[in-house]
Amino acid sequence: MKKVLIIIGLVIIIAAVGVGVYFGWKKSKEILTPAVSPGAASSNLPSQAISKLKALSNESAISYWSDSSLENIFYLSSDGKIFKTNQDGEEAASDQMMGDVKKGEFSADGKFVLAEFSNLGVSKWNIFDLENKKWFILPGTITAVSFSTDGGKIAYLQNNLKGYSDLFTNDIANFKKGVGEFSKKQIKILSLNQEDFDIKWISSNKVLLVSKMFTEAETEIWAVDLKTKNISKFSSGNGLILSFSKFGDLGIEFNTNSNTPKLSLIDGNGIRLADFGFYTFPQKCFIAGRTNIFCAVPNDQTAFGRVKFVDDYFKRAVFSNDDFIQIDLSGNKAQTVAFGDNQSIDANSISFYGNKFLFINRYDNRLYSLAL
Repeated sequence: MKKVLIIIGLVIIIAAVGVGVYFGWKKSKEILTPAVSPGAASSNLPSQAISKLKALSNESAISYWSDSSLENIFYLSSDGKIFKTNQDGEEAASDQMMGDVKKGEFSADGKFVLAEFSNLGVSKWNIFDLENKKWFILPGTITAVSFSTDGGKIAYLQNNLKGYSDLFTNDIANFKKGVGEFSKKQIKILSLNQEDFDIKWISSNKVLLVSKMFTEAETEIWAVDLKTKNISKFSSGNGLILSFSKFGDLGIEFNTNSNTPKLSLIDGNGIRLADFGFYTFPQKCFIAGRTNIFCAVPNDQTAFGRVKFVDDYFKRAVFSNDDFIQIDLSGNKAQTVAFGDNQSIDANSISFYGNKFLFINRYDNRLYSLAL
């Protein structure tokens, strides 16, 4: 297997998308362009798209989770504290500062939090139990972790101290019984010659493997079938970034092959179904229900033609100012539903419930809502 290269880790987008949708897209492969272009004058904005921006967190946020009602939102702060915020204010679910957070992920049911902490240059993964308000420390040899799509299991890579990594899966319930029981019940999937991988569990039996390197070189992503234990090449390209629906049946792919950006809709096997008529990053999109995708789109679309823009963006050397677009999969239509004019919105990790966007704003790293 060739050395796997990646520009950035994968981002999982929470959504449920019907199988029937992709056949229509695959047949048409129409290019979608917003009815109102990003960056257009606010006077062109339809009346239903008048927006209200509200900060929901007092601290910087790495990851968050909310139920569909938005009554309670939990978020992981950059120093490892966990907060609950609602209309009554904000309170700490855990005020223990665990260290600088490198990555964070909530389980699909919102019951657990995965976090990678860095202390004095040493990284360790921990799991927080929101119900019992307790941190569990994972073995120090674990280098990457991801929740299953139902939130009840984790997949993880563990350095076996022989120069390569082993891929395991395990039930979270086993870990709560103690480290000994956790190690006893782990299921080994396969061994890898490389050590520096990240992983994402994107569907019931599929885990993606990706290098943690940040580069503009060609990226290769590999898929592991947890049932058959087979590994196969999933996708490749320069500046490749992927995100998926909750069940891994639809995804969004961004790449910069030949220094030309492209944003595409793909299926769960990485097959391209359609191209979008605008550019954004997959983690700025949210696949919502059976017919809709919402995206935060930089209104300076020419920036994507600059060779170093993608690299600079993820190094936080540049920021964007975003408008919000709704894409109707059933009708192959797209329209701008909210403008970010004069609001300094660079949205990351977006979701959409009811009539509100939730996202982490890269300008100050706080969690926000944007009501239509």
